[in-house]
Amino acid sequence: MTQTTTTPDFPPPAGAVRVHDWERPRGGMPYRFVLFADRTVTDHPVRVSAHAFQWADGALADGTGAGGNGVEAPGIALIDAELRSLNSD
Repeated sequence: MTQTTTTPDFPPPAGAVRVHDWERPRGGMPYRFVLFADRTVTDHPVRVSAHAFQWADGALADGTGAGGNGVEAPGIALIDAELRSLNSD
């Protein structure tokens, strides 16, 4: 018996700039990692980078483990282009 699988054919979320390949977890819904455009902070070298996991049905993972994978909710990262420590200023 031969089992074939297809790659989900769902568009990335609006604003996505980089989309990874679909992951095929055992027993769970396929998902992929998506990066969005970085945003900058006025008069500072810091960038804000947003990311999310997208399920094969088009929904974004909310961190509750839907699909049996336990992937994380959308998030952001603060990145200092000059590799300096960040503070509240």
